[in-house]
Amino acid sequence: MNNDGNYSPVGESSGQTGIFPNNQTGLATVIETSKTYGTKAYGFVKERVNIPPLRYPVVFFGLGKEKPFSLPGGSELVTRLKLNLPFYASNYILFYLILCGMSIITSPVSLVTLVLTSAGWYVILKSNPESDSFNIGSFVVKKVILYLAMGVVSIFSGILLIGTLLGWSLWLGCVIALCHSAGRDATELIETAEAEENKFEGDIGSFLQTP
Repeated sequence: MNNDGNYSPVGESSGQTGIFPNNQTGLATVIETSKTYGTKAYGFVKERVNIPPLRYPVVFFGLGKEKPFSLPGGSELVTRLKLNLPFYASNYILFYLILCGMSIITSPVSLVTLVLTSAGWYVILKSNPESDSFNIGSFVVKKVILYLAMGVVSIFSGILLIGTLLGWSLWLGCVIALCHSAGRDATELIETAEAEENKFEGDIGSFLQTP
């Protein structure tokens, strides 16, 4: 900004033209801005999404119980789904992530795409931060160009991976969650829910704490 209060695209310290004083400062600003917005987004989701903790296997499978699983009746099925789905949500998510890993490993194209994209970002981000260029053999490429290129590659990689993750792993994960929540006995959850004024939406107070 000039002395008269008008904005000037010329860097104040280096005299170079552009929005930022130099390319190095521009890249650093982009990275810091991305980190800031990423942190804010994580905090936003964490505050508004109440994900319960993982349940121990003894709780998840009802080990030691006389009859932890049984076929539910009509009304009992609805009650079990309302209570068990939110209560074991983290376990279901963990199962889904494991299935996602298996689906990527068993899909060579997805696996190679993920490895190459991750390796590309790793090499670029680990390069000399004081330099605004990157050497590829005898070629010298501006880092801004590499960031744009990797961004495009990441978009196509993401589309490919989403197609893989929304395949059999998603459907199997949903089947596992529905079958477990429908078959898992919810007597203790029902008693606790009644004690907590019948909060059948998963907000059942202290019972959601890790055993």
